[in-house]
Amino acid sequence: MTFDDVRKISLAWPEVEDGTSYGTPALKVRKKLLVRLKEDGDSLVMFGVPPDERDMLVESKPKVFYFTDHYRDYPVVLIRLSKTTRATVEPLTVSMNIPESNHISSDSGIPLHGYKPEAIFRPTARKDSSFGSNQAQTSA
Repeated sequence: MTFDDVRKISLAWPEVEDGTSYGTPALKVRKKLLVRLKEDGDSLVMFGVPPDERDMLVESKPKVFYFTDHYRDYPVVLIRLSKTTRATVEPLTVSMNIPESNHISSDSGIPLHGYKPEAIFRPTARKDSSFGSNQAQTSA
């Protein structure tokens, strides 16, 4: 997955727009930072992830989720885009950052409301036609 993939998914949602943050590409909702690309070009900085949920994500998928000392005291998780899939990123991005009234269902069949962090760790195989490859689908 790349930042362009995240961008394509996110710009379909109401009120999401392109922006920049710390000199890197970013997506914003009502001028509030949704996500941004970290300076390494591979990590997505996702805001609004409480520390307890971040810890669960990191523990469950350490090759995908991580954080640095810089973000330790903030509700932020870093996601290695080269190690993840749309099925993991999309529900997290929406649930953590899009106001409840704007939650919609994606064409991938993933509910974008009522997100439960543990749900992304019970994948089942499915064909995702938008990316043309097998990816895991989550169940809420």
